[in-house]
Amino acid sequence: MDTLPLPVVTGNFSDLPGVSEDKLRTAVQTFCPIILMHQLETYMPAAVDPFVNGASIKNRQTGEPIMVPGLQPGDPISTSTNLQGVGGPDACIWPANIDEIKHGDPPVGDKDHEVLRAPMYVYLSAKNGHINITYNLFCPYNGEQSLSVSGTYVGMKDLADHVGDWECCSVKFRAWDLTKPVLYMTMSHGDPTWLEPSVVQHREGRPVFYSCLNGHGTYPGSLNYDVSPPEYKASMQAFGIVALDRCDAIASPPNRPTWNPRTCSVVSVKANEPGWVNFVGRWGQNVEVSLNEVVYQKPSTKKNASWQARVWMGLANEYIDNTPPSDRQMEGVGPMTPWLSNTQQTIDEGPRHSSKL
Repeated sequence: MDTLPLPVVTGNFSDLPGVSEDKLRTAVQTFCPIILMHQLETYMPAAVDPFVNGASIKNRQTGEPIMVPGLQPGDPISTSTNLQGVGGPDACIWPANIDEIKHGDPPVGDKDHEVLRAPMYVYLSAKNGHINITYNLFCPYNGEQSLSVSGTYVGMKDLADHVGDWECCSVKFRAWDLTKPVLYMTMSHGDPTWLEPSVVQHREGRPVFYSCLNGHGTYPGSLNYDVSPPEYKASMQAFGIVALDRCDAIASPPNRPTWNPRTCSVVSVKANEPGWVNFVGRWGQNVEVSLNEVVYQKPSTKKNASWQARVWMGLANEYIDNTPPSDRQMEGVGPMTPWLSNTQQTIDEGPRHSSKL
């Protein structure tokens, strides 16, 4: 197996004053996750720039332009446009060329050793004596939700399709030691799972996570994860239907495209760099309706912070600071929520499936 080059770390470290920038930079580089994409994936990761440059800010329901300070309604934005204070539950970054960029950056290399070099965007945060390095992963398009219908895989088009998809994973350190992670975190559908390093695969000292088919949520193993909404789960099971995040291997050897970013760009919320970092809203208009809305939208018009955090397609740093690991989460791998019911199975590469399927 070839050695993977470490990413180049760029950006602004002003969010953690008083912490050695050299040590932070080394930690960001050394523990940058390696993400294994699904073998059937066609919606690959990409840099933010082609998505944002030339886009406009619109109401996702009506398509009407939303005012951006310094611009005329409908004017295109760029990665340097300051979007601080711009946003809301119906605001979205509306790319002009989604059909051209929806499949992301193509992998390089031969079919048995495909590598993706799209950047990752890094948040740094400190709380309760710990430092979190959160790697934010961007894909221009989120594809259809996978279902198992009486044991047969079906892609449910228009259930989860949406434009613009942010995912994340995280590495947690004790603040006085940035050489040894104490916890990793994967996330899908807004639900974090904290993992002890001993249960996570590593390659060349770096954690290895799996990206689920089409939705790109991160997981610790090559399984199929039951993500059936709890309120609909019983009725779905009555018809032999299970909603899945597929991280399974479909061939042997399981040659998955490997996301090893060329750069890790540290973005600063405090310094508002780059310009889009504080935008709060959706990253892209919906094709039809997103799975998040199907699951989380309530009849009430009240939009509490938790609901907004799950539905809005912004960067996911709020999950790290607002969801500290509980005692139970500190002890082992989970499951941490009802949605991640299979994490305790052996984590290895191979055609493994949920015991419930």
